[in-house]
Amino acid sequence: MLEQIHVAILKGDKMFFAQCLEVDIAAQGKTSEEAMGNLVHVFRCELAEAGKNGRSIMDIGPAPDTWGNC
Repeated sequence: MLEQIHVAILKGDKMFFAQCLEVDIAAQGKTSEEAMGNLVHVFRCELAEAGKNGRSIMDIGPAPDTWGNC
């Protein structure tokens, strides 16, 4: 089954932050492209680890409702 994962990219003072909305996985980078690339890498690692343990990536749970200060 194919599921969509939505990503929000936020600009902080010095960094960009990419946050999956359906699962609590995030990454950062100096550019939005770097943040997104880092997020893809982290997501793939988490997906592989979940598969090894017979779990779904969705078991991680959603991102928090509040973002705090970026």
